[in-house]
Amino acid sequence: MDWNVAGMWVLSPMTQIKAFDGPPNTVGFAPEKGTGCFSFPGGQPFHRWKSSLSPFHLWLTASMDNPMMAVLGGVAATALFVFALVQFILYGVRRVAAAAFAKLEPEGIVRRSGLVRTHLKLRGYSGPEVTHSSATSIRKAELVLTKKGLVLLMPFTIRLGAPPWNALTAEVVEGKLHLVTEQPPDAKGRVEITAHLPDAETWLASLRS
Repeated sequence: MDWNVAGMWVLSPMTQIKAFDGPPNTVGFAPEKGTGCFSFPGGQPFHRWKSSLSPFHLWLTASMDNPMMAVLGGVAATALFVFALVQFILYGVRRVAAAAFAKLEPEGIVRRSGLVRTHLKLRGYSGPEVTHSSATSIRKAELVLTKKGLVLLMPFTIRLGAPPWNALTAEVVEGKLHLVTEQPPDAKGRVEITAHLPDAETWLASLRS
């Protein structure tokens, strides 16, 4: 018997449902005792999107009869797109940071923060990789302390200071590491950073030693 399944999903853990090829928007059901899986002897498995049995085709047909299906499908698609975009951005940040970190290894790594939420302010800044008359940014970044200095790794690299740290003001404010310099190495301008570090006091001790 053919059943019109537009706008309807039939799932039963106690019944095996066999789907056969048939007229558009119809599926032939042959309930049998089983494990609740689907079998497709007609040669049109659900993963083939052009098949009349594919999830996309069934959803599209169902949404014509039930506008709520279209709304739910749109919300799900938007959420999936936003998730994929965020993951792509984070992947790009990690990849750039990894490449920059590799260049710092010869300096002797003392400490690194991993990606942490960082609030950056630049005023009249001009450096080897970036120039900004005025800029504010809140994003994931990594602080790296080497034997030669302190570096911020973002999509670009900013050197914040070098021993003996005379040009770098460092303090912990409300559990966050706050750094300010108006004499960044190999650059000019003002750099202000607030980094959300779980071990901010340890970082401060390293910069004062």
